[in-house]
Amino acid sequence: MMGHENKRITQTKKFIQESLILLMSSKPLYKISIKELCDKAGINRSTFYNHYKSQFEVFDEIEKEYLEHINQLFEASGELKNPGESIIELVRYIDQNLLVSKILFSNKIDEEFSDKMKKISKIQDSIKAINRFVPESICEETVEFCLAGCYEVLIKWINAKDNRKSPEEIAKIISQLSRNACQYNKI
Repeated sequence: MMGHENKRITQTKKFIQESLILLMSSKPLYKISIKELCDKAGINRSTFYNHYKSQFEVFDEIEKEYLEHINQLFEASGELKNPGESIIELVRYIDQNLLVSKILFSNKIDEEFSDKMKKISKIQDSIKAINRFVPESICEETVEFCLAGCYEVLIKWINAKDNRKSPEEIAKIISQLSRNACQYNKI
């Protein structure tokens, strides 16, 4: 009985989250009412309040699960994959979850999302690795340049409507640009 109940709770929360994402694709989070969200999810308000206090709490859970999944992708790849392969997996995940990716990367709801992405352990490892390639005097600037550039490339790709490159193509571009930024030549 307990397993069935947990499965039902998980399914209900998934309906609520998917409904919120769909509603957010056409209007801002703060304009979405609980009634509208419940109607879209096909549940009543009491069911909603059994799981969440507000639509903002639903959004926070969506964001947390998204970041956890990305972190798990990187941890699962471990030492078996080179950084380029890890980037491909990341970009594929973003592509497979395009609607929620558009919402999260837009910075309209959580302006700190990019900072949360930077805190993912494998990204932190990559940041530390830059120390080996550039002088300490410009390391911080190089890191910020690489991260901001990669993030902007992802945003542009996520929002592209025509001639959208494949995840593999975008991962290759990000890898190449990052390597180029880390190639330091003394003048």
